[in-house]
Amino acid sequence: MGNLCRIGTVAAAIGTLVVPALGQATVVELKFRPIKAFNHVLPAEVWSPANAIAIRHAGGESFASEATETSLRVDTDGDGAVDQKVQGTTGYAVLKGEREGGEAFQYAVRFRNTGSAFEYSCSGAMSGSLAGTSIELIDGDNDGVWNEYGVDAMVVGGGVAASWLSRVVNIKGDLWEIDVDADGKRLRAQPFTGETGTLELRSGLALSGKLVSAVVSDSTRQYSFEVGNTSKLTVPAASYVFSGGFATSGSDTARLRAGKMTPLDVEAGKSASMQWGAPLVAEFGFQRQGETVTVQPNVKFLGRGGEEWHTLLPDAKSPKLEFYDGSSNKLLASKRFGGC
Repeated sequence: MGNLCRIGTVAAAIGTLVVPALGQATVVELKFRPIKAFNHVLPAEVWSPANAIAIRHAGGESFASEATETSLRVDTDGDGAVDQKVQGTTGYAVLKGEREGGEAFQYAVRFRNTGSAFEYSCSGAMSGSLAGTSIELIDGDNDGVWNEYGVDAMVVGGGVAASWLSRVVNIKGDLWEIDVDADGKRLRAQPFTGETGTLELRSGLALSGKLVSAVVSDSTRQYSFEVGNTSKLTVPAASYVFSGGFATSGSDTARLRAGKMTPLDVEAGKSASMQWGAPLVAEFGFQRQGETVTVQPNVKFLGRGGEEWHTLLPDAKSPKLEFYDGSSNKLLASKRFGGC
């Protein structure tokens, strides 16, 4: 158990219409796609309390719900009356309503029962195509708003690995600046004219397992890119850190964030790279009172680049702590503590 935690071994029809607009701008019409078997890997997964489904519609600020310890009933058509039952540990529903202007819309949600409460998360995407490349927008904070940069998520070019919603996207090596409507139905794009450089991160990774995704962002999260599935990527010149990611090794999983990494500067016309991943260093706090040493269980696992691997599941094995006599070098005790 704990291969990823072990020190030294981390390890439908879219129906898209693209219409040229004035000048160099391109307008992309996006359509909602419910995803019942949601398998997208988001930079961070947000679950919201299901005491009400906070998606605004013409009839109110949310879709009603009624929960007991073992089941949840949800209003799926916006009339205020609950009409679909979710029972067990997981569930799925498609909400249908009208916007204030009378336009019909859909929003899909997945549910989970944590044992103490029901929670929901977005289970659909606004889908389209830009310059022949698929784009999917995902509501990252479950509020029905689709244009929150650095909060919502997006997948460019297919697959399941998402970055944060970015103002600039890389389409087949070309950078486009995009603007998205709040309802997610329309995206406007034009060629990016700022300075650019290149990120080459995959070659510097040492990992005992599979890297599913790795997301980098600038300090404002206006620029975000999924870099785990490409050897080289053109990006706007800026300083970047890891802002999400996911890795697996057998049944073990781990997530990725900046931790203590030094921002990676991408200069105009130049390439930036780094060494990261295994071997890892475990950091933890401790206090000593006389002959008693108390070790805090909040271990942090940092890779070669200072990046942090966290949320290791299932309950990954901690490092073994050994205590020695400073004079005789005799082993006094060895301990492990619970999950990372």
